[in-house]
Amino acid sequence: MITSRLGSTTTLLTSSASVKRRTYLLPSLTFLAMGCLLHIFAYQSLEPVVAGVIFFMLGACLLRLPSVGGDFERVGFRLAFAVGWFMASIAAVYANYLNDPMQNLSDSAMFFELASGKASSMSLIAIQAITEGAGAVGIWRAVYDGFAVIGFEKGRYLGVLVNVTLVAFSCVLAVKIARLVYGNDTSRLNRLIVLFSMCGLFWLFAALHVRDGFILLGVTALSHVWTRYLAKPEIQNIVFLVAATVFAFAFFGLFRAEFLFVPLAMLVAGLATILMFGKFRGNRKVIIYILALTGVVITGVLFLNFQEELFTSLIKGYQSYGEAADTSSDSLGLTLIVNQPILLRLILGSSYLYIFPIPFWSGLELGTAYHLFKSFNALFFYALIPLIALSILIIARDKAVRTPSLMFQLFIMIGFTLAIAGTSLEGRHLGAFLVPLLVLVLLPDLTLKKYRNTYKIFLVTFLFMMTMLHLTWLVMKV
Repeated sequence: MITSRLGSTTTLLTSSASVKRRTYLLPSLTFLAMGCLLHIFAYQSLEPVVAGVIFFMLGACLLRLPSVGGDFERVGFRLAFAVGWFMASIAAVYANYLNDPMQNLSDSAMFFELASGKASSMSLIAIQAITEGAGAVGIWRAVYDGFAVIGFEKGRYLGVLVNVTLVAFSCVLAVKIARLVYGNDTSRLNRLIVLFSMCGLFWLFAALHVRDGFILLGVTALSHVWTRYLAKPEIQNIVFLVAATVFAFAFFGLFRAEFLFVPLAMLVAGLATILMFGKFRGNRKVIIYILALTGVVITGVLFLNFQEELFTSLIKGYQSYGEAADTSSDSLGLTLIVNQPILLRLILGSSYLYIFPIPFWSGLELGTAYHLFKSFNALFFYALIPLIALSILIIARDKAVRTPSLMFQLFIMIGFTLAIAGTSLEGRHLGAFLVPLLVLVLLPDLTLKKYRNTYKIFLVTFLFMMTMLHLTWLVMKV
């Protein structure tokens, strides 16, 4: 847990019960109301609103269980669900009135057709022959069939509501991770909830009929299990960690096979964190090193068993983006990144993932909610990148903050950014790993003036750099 050197002891020891129950209540109600009105307009029906209320109430009831939710978790779920619901209504307008090609003709349309009827009599194995997202199709199908029994039409909004709920519960897990890293710090937990709810990639995951909401929840859940073990290295936590890692292979195999490397990558990041930043003494230190060595052996065995699938996924991702980029020979990404040697591609691609698209307003011109959300996500990253820089600066300067639970978030951020930069170079894939990043950027205590001032300096500098980059783009296009 981060010590009071980065913030007041009073703030750090604030009880989660002290969070005001009306925190972000007005924004939540506003987004919920606007979402309801737009859904009625988009579908010309009250059914989406009734279904939305059912999903929200089921989630809220689950979070009343003491072992599942606390006050901050409930606030996070409420705001993330409300924002996701509103963004889903915008996407519905795009799909139903603007003939959004990304929703009506691409993977989103395929998933909707399979889940709402085309795959009604198919087994998961049969569905896997059509799509590697068979697990998502199976869950969506159960929801469509369940609501059909009580008289609902199989509208796209039902599958999207599943995604909205998954993203909202990812926010709940994000709060739990932040609590393990920083304690019950009201300021940091509230900031996390706002950052999560304002992320454009999370809007995309919630609002479109895609499987990324499942992937986000799966990655975040595994990250939470690892963080809990690193913060509290107890026997029951390592047993739970082993079980979760094994389960994760089956999970990603059903939902996105190309992410089979995720449990292995987290295992490597976790072992590196333990060996580099774990503070153990005596017999406990020996036990930890034995467990770490065992983990290395397990990693090697799993790698040997899955190496063909892993390399196939990596090569497929690398080639797919190159082929897509070839259709746009004047693409800035193709010219400066995709065709570069792998080392240079990793460096440039990692930066590109966080500032794409260039120009940021391109998504406003393409007539699809998919690119609209990506454009807004670029603006979100413009505010976030200076926080990333400030967090890394604090870690570099202050050894006391380098706890295993925090450094694990940093390792995940770096590792998965490089992995995506070297393969698909798709910002949407990065979104699945953003929760550790959002936890990391909570490190600067913005209640302190020195950190606020430093952030402002970093922000102004970065915005100036992005302005110059956009001007350069304009000059190249003229």
